[in-house]
Amino acid sequence: MKIRWNPIVKKDLQVTARSMRFSWGVFAYEGVLMLAFLLALAIIQGNVRSFYGNGNIYNYLIYLFPVLAVSQVLIVALIMPIMTASAISGEKERQTFDIMLTTCMSPLSIVLGKVASSVLRILFFVVAGMPIMALSFVVGGLGWDNLFYFVLTIILLSILSGSIGIFCSSLCKRSITAVVLSFAFYFVIYFLTMVPMILNLLWTKGEHAGESMLLLLFNPGVFFEEFFMQIMTGESLFGTKGSMFSKDEVGFITYQLSQGKTWMFLSAICILLLSFLFILIAAWRVNPINSSSMDQNILIKIIKRCRRKLNLAEFLKKLLSALCIGTGVAILFQAAAFLIPLYYVNLYCGFALLLAVLSALAVAIIKRISMQQAALTIDRFGFEERIVTAYEHLSKDSPLIALQRADAVNQLSLHQDRIRIPILPSWKKIIPVPILIAALFALALIPSKKKSQKKKKKLRSL
Repeated sequence: MKIRWNPIVKKDLQVTARSMRFSWGVFAYEGVLMLAFLLALAIIQGNVRSFYGNGNIYNYLIYLFPVLAVSQVLIVALIMPIMTASAISGEKERQTFDIMLTTCMSPLSIVLGKVASSVLRILFFVVAGMPIMALSFVVGGLGWDNLFYFVLTIILLSILSGSIGIFCSSLCKRSITAVVLSFAFYFVIYFLTMVPMILNLLWTKGEHAGESMLLLLFNPGVFFEEFFMQIMTGESLFGTKGSMFSKDEVGFITYQLSQGKTWMFLSAICILLLSFLFILIAAWRVNPINSSSMDQNILIKIIKRCRRKLNLAEFLKKLLSALCIGTGVAILFQAAAFLIPLYYVNLYCGFALLLAVLSALAVAIIKRISMQQAALTIDRFGFEERIVTAYEHLSKDSPLIALQRADAVNQLSLHQDRIRIPILPSWKKIIPVPILIAALFALALIPSKKKSQKKKKKLRSL
């Protein structure tokens, strides 16, 4: 039966197998482990030969296992977020993310493939370091089943670290930002989960931690400490004789969970659930259909802003034209007042100007720019019909349309400075208006016999 591999896992494994950088990485990994092994061995020999040593080196060699194990845990915890934090953001930087989304793979398959490929690469490192780990088992007196359990815990840690990295990668557009955010989540998970317990201990003056310690089920650091205590001493970190806390210092549920290996297995389940939660959120973020609603709001907001500018510019153009016509009519009224006695000539001029403004406003409202016309206007600034295409397909939610919409929004965000819509008309259209208004006021102030006769007749009638 042919095994069906995830295409991303298959491609990444092929690239990794051909990469010389990966081989140098394995060499550096084993070099660090060897240095840790030799350093631990030198410290053990120094303790045996010291004044307080008992001369039996075999009592100390058992500590080689936790030294090498902690070294591997720290290396995995550091490199795993770096490997996965660039999984999605790196595709965005290389502009291959949209192409990847157009394949037949679902967003969840893409995220799982990225995490799985990173976990398999970490397993290459762990397997390469097994000969050095085997030395600690040969001289340390531990069973080979402990090595198997240790590999399982490394896989668990790599899944958690990979899920955090892929989650941060789905949030960020740049890889360096995703790496920094991954380590920020590390800080939250490793340290802030201890804050309720510390506050509880401070509140009770160190007498009772209570059930606040249940949050430590999600803490990988506490999980590994419990794992090493179970292997090295057979005791639990919580609630057993000779450990850090007594039965009175922890809550009832915490004490019951700490019996035997219950806490360790339950903590592993909680860490796995947290990892899958990060993976599901990352898959939701990667899915273009889920992010299309946000893109729709951004697109509509930008088009509306441009539409308001276009409508205002059109209104000002129509207002200038209407004022020219209204002022021209008012000038005719003033000119007629020199020939015909018109007492309310100024009032007629005011009505003409007011009618011009109202007519310009009415025409601007009736012939206002539509959203589609505004999108077409934006496309003239070098967007190559991206905006109008995205606007015309707002009601559709297929993956390809969502990708096209995301591309349009991305181009708008990057090149929004291109959109320069002039609101004020050109000076050639503005100059006639003040000239006509000045002529109108000049005619209104010039005295004439007909105006004087009309004023006198009006006064006599009063």
